[in-house]
Amino acid sequence: MICYSVVVTVGKDLSKRFEDYMRSRHIPDVLAAGKFEGASFARSEDGSYRVSYMAPDRKSLEDYLSEDSARMRELFAREFPFEVSATREVLEVIDAWEPDRS
Repeated sequence: MICYSVVVTVGKDLSKRFEDYMRSRHIPDVLAAGKFEGASFARSEDGSYRVSYMAPDRKSLEDYLSEDSARMRELFAREFPFEVSATREVLEVIDAWEPDRS
């Protein structure tokens, strides 16, 4: 499993609009590209946001990056041309646990 993580910092006055856009448009559009199995959207105490997209394998991520990411970034930049910065990170999940519910 591959985690494609995007950390976004937005101006405080944009927080509500940013959250609405991410929930209603951007994250659903990225998932509709068909390369990821799911996503999570989180806000940190300092006001930055993290979107984590889970890909089944590195090829799926590479396909997204080569086929879809430029378009998604362009659409995002149209909505938020100022006061937004993003960093991206790719993580390989080497193990995962779930609690024993028995």
